[in-house]
Amino acid sequence: MSTFIFGLVSLGALAFIEKASILNLGGLDQRISIVACLGVYLLASFWEHQVTKIVPSPYLDEVFHIPQAQAYCRGDWLVWDPKLTTPPGLYVLTTLFAKLHLAACNVHILRFFNTVTLLLTLSYACDCRNLIVSGHDQKTAFKSSKDAAKRPKVTSIDTLHTALNIALFPPLFFFSGLYYTDILSSCMVLKIYKTFLEGRDEKGRSNFRIYLWGMVSLTMRQTNIFWAAIFMGGMEVVRTLQNPLPSTSVHEREKLQSLQSFVQARWNEALHGMVFDVPLRSASLEDIILTPLTLIPAVLVRLPLILRNLLPYLSLLTTFTTLIYINGGVVLGDKDNHIATIHLPQILYLWPFISFFSFPLLLPSVFSLLRTALHFASTLLKYTKNPTPRPAILTLLSGSALLVVLLIVKFNTIIHPFTLADNRHYIFYVFRYTILRHPLIRYLLAPIYILCFWLVYNTLSGANTTSSFPSSTPPSNSKPNPPIPSTTPKTQDTKPQFHASLTVELNQHKTPSPTTSFLLIYILTTALSLITAPLVEPRYFILPWVFLRLHLPTPDFPNKLVLNSNSSAQTEKQKATRINLYLLMETAHHLLINLVTGYIFLYRGFSWPQEEGKVQRFMW
Repeated sequence: MSTFIFGLVSLGALAFIEKASILNLGGLDQRISIVACLGVYLLASFWEHQVTKIVPSPYLDEVFHIPQAQAYCRGDWLVWDPKLTTPPGLYVLTTLFAKLHLAACNVHILRFFNTVTLLLTLSYACDCRNLIVSGHDQKTAFKSSKDAAKRPKVTSIDTLHTALNIALFPPLFFFSGLYYTDILSSCMVLKIYKTFLEGRDEKGRSNFRIYLWGMVSLTMRQTNIFWAAIFMGGMEVVRTLQNPLPSTSVHEREKLQSLQSFVQARWNEALHGMVFDVPLRSASLEDIILTPLTLIPAVLVRLPLILRNLLPYLSLLTTFTTLIYINGGVVLGDKDNHIATIHLPQILYLWPFISFFSFPLLLPSVFSLLRTALHFASTLLKYTKNPTPRPAILTLLSGSALLVVLLIVKFNTIIHPFTLADNRHYIFYVFRYTILRHPLIRYLLAPIYILCFWLVYNTLSGANTTSSFPSSTPPSNSKPNPPIPSTTPKTQDTKPQFHASLTVELNQHKTPSPTTSFLLIYILTTALSLITAPLVEPRYFILPWVFLRLHLPTPDFPNKLVLNSNSSAQTEKQKATRINLYLLMETAHHLLINLVTGYIFLYRGFSWPQEEGKVQRFMW
């Protein structure tokens, strides 16, 4: 009980120091936030308690992590297990946590540290989502540090609910009861992203904070460099280039009649330091291609400013490269079993992974695909704003994608020895019953990879009612897609009623659609972080899923339910507390997976013939 109370006090103090958005509520009743946080804390604490009760000894990788942390707790700072591949950040912070608690570094305390860290991850996820929804990251540099401190309040339950679902994400939540690096690593990366989204201040303090927290994150896991430096550095470049000299060319887009004049206008913008970047909801294939093409001249035009704003990210890369040179490699220990190898199928495995864990949010895209396939087979993939089908070009595009995937599967599929040597991980059974079941299955999975990517893309773009896969050039008599108007569309005045005590309202607190630049930077960062790893592990996909989930627009149900019989009497606070049923389904989805995997881990153990009497357990 004392540990539980200390955890609550620690979380409260950290939240107060961080001035977390989760405590800075606008339209939300603060009790909702408290109940959500307390609920996650109780679930994680119960999970850790059950794990420690049934599995009191270090399990699997804990055999390396726990003794190392206990050595630090004893003051043996020069002790290091050569089998450890990651830096000692987790062990140092856990030692400080145990000293503050005045407790020994036993298995329970070490595992409980991750329970507390999960709640801090929830807080940072809420901050990031809130800043993204408010469009905070699209603003120019702040005029003063006081302006930087003015963070927007949480005004929608969508923000809190999204953060809650991120905390319940099964591969993340599972390790709140074990002593692994994943939760603290994710937490630190979200801390950096929060600092990035808050924007720059005139004194450069944000640059120092990004570098500082970036270095801290690298002490948890080396691959965090891709998110701390590459992803956020790329986003910083785009943010810098979205604030150039005023231009009216964006408004001219609706008037342009030819693709040639449209491209010429975009090129002129690039020569004035403007990157072409449009919301995915209104983007076509040409828009996605034009974004990187206009990025190069825009960067050259504003190179001094770009380099200045990239200072913390370039410093991180320089420091990281220096440390790799000194160490003689990326991993610290066990280098023979962790050799970097080009493994392109990793990026293919990501899309089924995301589709499985985010399936409730992908349902509108699934329904849209089924409806289109059944009734409009000839226009399955169509130009977003132009209903005229382009079968030949679209068939060529789809066929080319399938061919590329098949070539990757044929020549670059890698089955790491560790994948087949350990049947305690779920990934062992995924490979055993798919790719390894029959030589042809790996090729039959190629269309599934493409389909899952399409579902994720369609959901990310916010096109939840119609198919909006980027397609070919529109006919010459059409014009490119206009950007989404800045004004919010009017909602219907008449709200249909399901019951006397229920009213519904459309399109409240809709999340902005991510832009083409985000998609490209995200795919680049994800590819860099995954394709160098020959071993396939669900834990490697945690950060790619988290960043995508932070930016994923919440689909309309189509309606959001409110417990009130008088719609005209709704206050702003009541509007903010509407619960999206897709988010509820995602919560239930995650809870069910956590329940099943937790039960299997605790109560469905098995033994190996070579280790009779020792229980082996299934885990991610």
